Amino acid sequence: MAIMIITPKKMLLFFLFIIISFMMVHYYYSERSISYYIYDFMLVLLISIIVYILLRSMNRFSNALSEKDSFLQVILESMREGVIVCDTKGNITFVNEPFIKRWNMDNLQYPIPFDQWDQTWELCNLEGIKLAKEEFPLAQALNGKEVTNLELMFKDNNKVPKYFLVNGRRLYEKSGELLGAVIVINDITELKQAELTIRYMAFHDSLTGLPNRDLFSKNLIEKIKLASQNNEEFSIMFLDLDGYKKVNDTLGHEVGDYLLKQVATRLSSCIRPQDLVARHGGDEFLIMLENISDDETNRIAELILRSIGFPYMLGGHEIEVSASIGISRFPRHGMNADSLIKSADKAMYRSKESGKNMYTYSTDEM
Repeated sequence: MAIMIITPKKMLLFFLFIIISFMMVHYYYSERSISYYIYDFMLVLLISIIVYILLRSMNRFSNALSEKDSFLQVILESMREGVIVCDTKGNITFVNEPFIKRWNMDNLQYPIPFDQWDQTWELCNLEGIKLAKEEFPLAQALNGKEVTNLELMFKDNNKVPKYFLVNGRRLYEKSGELLGAVIVINDITELKQAELTIRYMAFHDSLTGLPNRDLFSKNLIEKIKLASQNNEEFSIMFLDLDGYKKVNDTLGHEVGDYLLKQVATRLSSCIRPQDLVARHGGDEFLIMLENISDDETNRIAELILRSIGFPYMLGGHEIEVSASIGISRFPRHGMNADSLIKSADKAMYRSKESGKNMYTYSTDEM
């Protein structure tokens, strides 16, 4: 079914047709001279022209607004960034197509009320702590806070974590009347994942995946502060493999690397969840046992010696190595990270000198 479009020209012709028809009927039944009707006609024509000009201007203005809205819609949908708009009551009234596609947000029903925001999106800070809806950047912008380069973690419908950078502010009419708020979202997932990878590589051993000496030292410094405040004791172990050089020299570095990976796995299985094992370098490892007694330290040391001493099958060869362990205790053998590690290192060398495959406590009393 065709729909007729009413233009200003058609409206003018229709208006003139009605007026002239009325005048002809009135003239037929009236005794007034035709000169009066010519005068009336001219007046009506003048009014019609004025009406036509007004209607045409309104139509052009309406078309201009429509074209402007279409142009803005094209811009919003063409942006790579996601855009979300809400009204003064916090109801989400617009989400552009890039946001819907990038963040897997299909079948959105507008408007989305403010009290349903946290049911639609799960936002977290970079530590993974979920934000309340009042902490959402769109809510902050609506409350008058300028949101600038805020980094957040987002979980979509598939609970896959993504990272984004958001900027936002209030929206105002030219008159100053508040319209709502808008936020612009940039996907920085690849950048953040690369950053996390670099950070992981900076603090972890590339071969074994264990924390490296830098991360161990950082955690040890923090542990010393907490232990001093809470009057706790803990143990540091310095472990060196006995016989590793022979394996490396006779069977090659590839077998030696695989042996280190196996040792790292066994060490990790011997400690408690709150403890930390790290690769110091070469065939040396560091272990921090938190809030632990001497007896429990001894038990774990004996467990490690048994685990490391169990034969390894590497490259078709059955290989046996052992471990020499030195132990220092906080605060007995040191009050800072360097002194504790050095004390454990010296104790480890005494284990080697005493026959290997054993653990020895430091004698460096504070």
